Amino acid sequence: MLLLSTYAGRLSARIGPRIPMGVGPIVAGAGLALLTRVGEGASYATDVLPAVLVFALGMSLTVAPLSVTVLGAAGADKAGVASAVNNAVARVASLLAIAVIPVVAGISGDDYRVPDVFDDGFRTGTLLCAAMCILGGLIVLVALRDPAPPPDEDVPRHCLLNGPPPETGAEPRPVAAGGGAG
Repeated sequence: MLLLSTYAGRLSARIGPRIPMGVGPIVAGAGLALLTRVGEGASYATDVLPAVLVFALGMSLTVAPLSVTVLGAAGADKAGVASAVNNAVARVASLLAIAVIPVVAGISGDDYRVPDVFDDGFRTGTLLCAAMCILGGLIVLVALRDPAPPPDEDVPRHCLLNGPPPETGAEPRPVAAGGGAG
């Protein structure tokens, strides 16, 4: 993700967020489905690494465009709040997934001590996560519409929030009372 997120953000800015945010979860779901090959006798090089790389590619396609879309939808004056809400929703979803998916997959109590039960639960949980990723990607492809380009396309832009470039030679704006950047 560290290597590809910048490119995914640029791609999203150029073609809109719908395709990256739709295809990304589908690719991530494929990576999760590949993880079901992990088990006794699995090889890191042939079973784990390819699955993790496919999953990471999908997440790279998804995360940066999602962040840009959330921040762009809120507007520059509310970008901090939008980022905080986006972050909080992601954390709550992670906690719910960690709490719920093992139970739904049939893993509870001391099942981690019984390899066959744990393996079955792992595969079920991983396939459940893969299905949810793929379903989410399909929903995005069907339901999300790329924002219309701004009417003044001839104005050069300097950031992904489509703000105008800063004026050259302009005086710095004074900081609001209280020392905040407002």
